[in-house]
Amino acid sequence: MKTIEQIKKELKIQYPIWGYSPRGIDDPNLSIAISSKGGVGLIDLEGLTETKTKKIILKCIKEIPTDKQWGVKLTNKEQLKWLCDFDFIPIIIVSSSFENYSKVDEKPRCNWIIAEVNNLTEAREKESQVDFFLVKGIESGGKVGEKSSFILIQEFYDSGYPFLIQGGFGYYNIVGAFIGGALGVVLEGQLYLLPECPLDDQTKDYLASLDENDTYLVGEELDFKYRLMGKIANQSIRNFKDLFKQGEQRENILQTAENLAK
Repeated sequence: MKTIEQIKKELKIQYPIWGYSPRGIDDPNLSIAISSKGGVGLIDLEGLTETKTKKIILKCIKEIPTDKQWGVKLTNKEQLKWLCDFDFIPIIIVSSSFENYSKVDEKPRCNWIIAEVNNLTEAREKESQVDFFLVKGIESGGKVGEKSSFILIQEFYDSGYPFLIQGGFGYYNIVGAFIGGALGVVLEGQLYLLPECPLDDQTKDYLASLDENDTYLVGEELDFKYRLMGKIANQSIRNFKDLFKQGEQRENILQTAENLAK
């Protein structure tokens, strides 16, 4: 695995800001804008069909300058097969739920393979398969582990692994990630308020109304937790809380958490 300095030199990113377009939407304009302006725009393929995935990737190939970085995040082997129809994709992020990436025979050509992880144990298991890691702190949206981003920054810095960090970062504290040795920061909901983001005005107004306390961590009794964004009175969140009260089977709780996180 290359050092942080080697990776920085080869990535040639003007601004160490990484960000996804909204999940499930087949308009990658936000990601294209992030990459075109010197960051790294990302597409999460979860929830997208093969047709929509290929449409998005073709648009990215066409509109993002060849000297800029961009990438996709995949969650299963079927999505990996879709990517093989393209000559080259700069960055591939393998989600924490993807199993046995190294054993997949057919892979698309790319410059960088990044593994999404929630802790050092996962990183050690995937070290030989990837170039570096995207580390998700408990402040992140979706599936998360047990530790905060700032704790994980210290642990990964001490380990020597090159890494990105996601969760809990904004305008006032982002510099702390770089002081701690992160290659970059993956920003989340704040990017969805930008004019390039394809969300409608009503959704953006709702997002703008949320504050730092308007998230909810569910699944304390599961192996992994899920952080959801929304007012605490949100009916979906209340329904999920009721599953625990009703003694719902673990498998059903896990599936509900994954669906809400989407």
